[in-house]
Amino acid sequence: MNIGNITQNSIQSIWDNFGWMLILAVVIFVLKEIFSLPTIKGRIGEGLVNRSLKRLPTADYKVYHDLYLDRPDGEGSTQVDHLVVSRFGLFVIETKNYQGWIFGDEKHRQWTQQIYRKKSKFQNPLHQNQLHIRALECFLGLERNHFHNIIYFTGDCTFKTKLPANVMKRGLLAFIKAHQEKTLRSDTLTASLKQLDELVASSDKKQLAISHKRQLHERRHASPKSITRKQNVSSQTQGVSQAKRAGTPLSSNRPPDNLQIVEDEATAQTAAPLCPKCQIPMLHREAKRGANVGKQFWGCANFPKCRCTS
Repeated sequence: MNIGNITQNSIQSIWDNFGWMLILAVVIFVLKEIFSLPTIKGRIGEGLVNRSLKRLPTADYKVYHDLYLDRPDGEGSTQVDHLVVSRFGLFVIETKNYQGWIFGDEKHRQWTQQIYRKKSKFQNPLHQNQLHIRALECFLGLERNHFHNIIYFTGDCTFKTKLPANVMKRGLLAFIKAHQEKTLRSDTLTASLKQLDELVASSDKKQLAISHKRQLHERRHASPKSITRKQNVSSQTQGVSQAKRAGTPLSSNRPPDNLQIVEDEATAQTAAPLCPKCQIPMLHREAKRGANVGKQFWGCANFPKCRCTS
């Protein structure tokens, strides 16, 4: 028998028996890469919260998702993941789909995610969500005491430091329902719901999302001095301009001027270039060995999975 035919028959036999395993392995690898992308992970986390919030009684709560509002500092827009409106206040929910160990403190500017030996910094989500609350205050003309700041982690993570009760990875609905003190009058609640419904009805979410991502990209490449700074902006003026568009008067008691504006997570890494492969902000690192030991450089936050540098 021809050796070539024997080899061909052997290869064909191997493929017939194990080819499906190879195809399955490739499919699994591709899916893993896709679902590890930050945008996809974020959408998965938000989808889980969406389904959970649907279980709230509609007679007492109304839920909104992906709201785009003007930033109180006038620098573009900000996105609210989830908003639950009720007589018991407005619950502003920021979703985080993170894995591994989470280290943080309520007052610290940055928290740490650790997966095995890899550590990554990310902005304190409580501070990040304060920007969303401030934008809602201005838009609705409501005072800060009407809002609840909630951070909900949906990934397989473990909190390694003690975090406040409003940072959680389970018990979201129980936390919301535990607030039974009525903080909004019926007329104020009705007016707020009307404003939000009109905002949703008049919004083109697809275009707003594109515009929002473009603004984030521009802020990432702005001067590092713009990461976090004092804004000499009158909060009453900002609130009046937005409330006029919504047709609702402002409350007379507004938060003070010259407040500290906390940037959102993407803006917190303004000076960081985007990884050309992963399209996420890179981290400032220092070479530990080799000819460039001690020198600083930009490295991908997904290292060692991604080894891109700048």
